[in-house]
Amino acid sequence: MPKKAKSGVFRRVDLQVSIFTASVAIVSCCLISFLYYNVTHFDMIKSLEDRVYSIQNFITNNIDKTTFTDINGPEDIDTPLYQKAHSAFKNAQDVTGVMYLYSGKRNEEGELVYVVDCIDPAAEDFRSPGDPIEEDIIPEMERALNGEAVMPQQIKNTYWGKIYIAYLPVHIGEEIVGVIGVEFEAMHQYNTYQFLLIASPIAALIICILCAIIANRLFRRISNPLYKDMFNTDFLTNLKSRNAFDIDLENLNAGKDYEGIGFYVIDLNHLKQVNDSLGHEAGDVYLQIAARSFRDTAGENITVYRTGGDEFVLLSTSDTEEKMEQLSNDMILHFDKKKPQWNIPLSFSIGYALYQPDIDADLLETYKRADKIMYERNREFHAAEQ
Repeated sequence: MPKKAKSGVFRRVDLQVSIFTASVAIVSCCLISFLYYNVTHFDMIKSLEDRVYSIQNFITNNIDKTTFTDINGPEDIDTPLYQKAHSAFKNAQDVTGVMYLYSGKRNEEGELVYVVDCIDPAAEDFRSPGDPIEEDIIPEMERALNGEAVMPQQIKNTYWGKIYIAYLPVHIGEEIVGVIGVEFEAMHQYNTYQFLLIASPIAALIICILCAIIANRLFRRISNPLYKDMFNTDFLTNLKSRNAFDIDLENLNAGKDYEGIGFYVIDLNHLKQVNDSLGHEAGDVYLQIAARSFRDTAGENITVYRTGGDEFVLLSTSDTEEKMEQLSNDMILHFDKKKPQWNIPLSFSIGYALYQPDIDADLLETYKRADKIMYERNREFHAAEQ
């Protein structure tokens, strides 16, 4: 038993194309967003790192590094050594626009304490030499005291703002004597990258939806005419197909205005004999010549269909009994002039009927009358040959 075809909307080719296009669009957008975010984020972090190193070089070149060994408590604030270091820190802050700049070390008891603070000693949040380092920054300072340049890859969201914090070790020879802490206000950078994190998926979703809609519309615009032609055209004869005839008949029936509508039903004689004796290529030529004869003879208000192997139908929307009889004779004469002169006589049986309101309930009844007349003439033709 053949497998039953899957059903559902996902069998629709236009929907499959839309889903595929949307998938490609969203993957592409995500990759682009990921690359853009990471490249710009890397560039931003790198620029902050460069600023940190510049500040470190400025300070270490403008202070006596013995500040880290000789400054131990509040009593050292008034010493020239501290004043020079504080001035260097303050100048660095003013020139670079850094939010906070300070230094620390490990005291004799092994505790992490402040050494030099860049802000005014009279300020409320000034840290004096020897003040303990806050617990939350001890881990980073410990890393710096172990020789690591602590350069975070993320901006911190703290209760006092969005900041970038870096810690760099200070050496005297091979010995690490202290740490310089640098804090940048990074509200703009933080908000920018938060926006990218939120906006990128939304933009990708919007682009994906737009691509799906556009792909769907374009696919229908491009493919539907082709599908319609394939479904409604007989490609051997270039006439309209049986499906097209059924649709046109149904539409005309729905209109309820049947006056002047008539049908010609035609059956080619000896097509099977031609196929058997001369081959199917000859049979195709027979069909094509007949189709061309019917189409060339038919008037403007007549549509020609190939409804079966050797069956044709002409549908007229403006006809009379006299016109139908005349056209039938014209088609026979025209075909006799064009048909191949083979050893098999080529001809066709034709029946026609015009809609008559007193005997036809609808156009289907009219068509059936024409078809019945054709079959009667076809039987008469074959009976005469015997």
